[in-house]
Amino acid sequence: MTAQTCQAKQAWKEFDRAGRSIFHFKEYPAVVDFVKTAIPPRTRVALFGGGRGAIAELLAIPRCSFVTIDIADISSPYVAHLRADIELQLSRETIGLDGKDRLHTTSLFSLEYLDIAQVVKNVTAILREHERWVVVCHHSDSFILKSFGEVPALLDILELLLPAVEVRENSIWKTALEEAEKRVRYYFPHLIPGDISLVKTSTIKMRRLEDDFLLASDHSRAARIGQHLIHFRYAIEETEKMGMVQTRIWEFYRKSKLERAISENLLNKSLREPGDLDMFFCGRFDSVNSETFLDNHGKPLAIGVVYKKR
Repeated sequence: MTAQTCQAKQAWKEFDRAGRSIFHFKEYPAVVDFVKTAIPPRTRVALFGGGRGAIAELLAIPRCSFVTIDIADISSPYVAHLRADIELQLSRETIGLDGKDRLHTTSLFSLEYLDIAQVVKNVTAILREHERWVVVCHHSDSFILKSFGEVPALLDILELLLPAVEVRENSIWKTALEEAEKRVRYYFPHLIPGDISLVKTSTIKMRRLEDDFLLASDHSRAARIGQHLIHFRYAIEETEKMGMVQTRIWEFYRKSKLERAISENLLNKSLREPGDLDMFFCGRFDSVNSETFLDNHGKPLAIGVVYKKR
């Protein structure tokens, strides 16, 4: 296991799981329908990398029992939870199966973060003939991956601000902000059409701007750095807000470091069509269905394939 992989797994364990799921399945019913139609009723379903297992409620497959298998400690899971690493060896017994019970598995936005070849080898060993594995992966050109690609630049900008936030002095904050604004314009010229200093803080009220200042997608991490710099400028003028802004900057930095560690393996892969996955499953599984999913703007979001064990 590489140092990069170890860092990614540790970051995944620390990642916030307070929400129902990291991927917003409710916004993309086509993905949910794809998974639901692939899994027959009256079976055991293992959700690899399934987090809290909230997807089980959306699937609502009759007489199915679910177990989410994740390396992280999961608080308040929606289904049975098994803390395990699917890059290591698994067995049907550890998943809660014995005798002739049927097992089907899913990897929904999780396989692409891992060593795909190793995981396929391990899952091949536990699935029986005709049992299915439903795989949905991020498309390499999706807005989610493009947003992950912005993280190193965000960390560079945040590291300019961190020394300043430790010293609550107006002049130091102003100098740090000016340098940070320069780097934002360098990394994200599409984000800021003019000078941040031209934005009147009296109209901001510490809320997200709804005008031309934020041109990026709601999902863009670059848009979030824009928001933090607005808050930073606001705190220079309203110094009692410095403590709150300091906390937010540090939390954004911590989360961005986790996202960089988690996404490095993901960004090194090229997954743009089902065939890019098939090469890992060849000889062990047959593809019985596949689909490319689009986001709300008609651009590639994800690829899905249903595999059946030979």
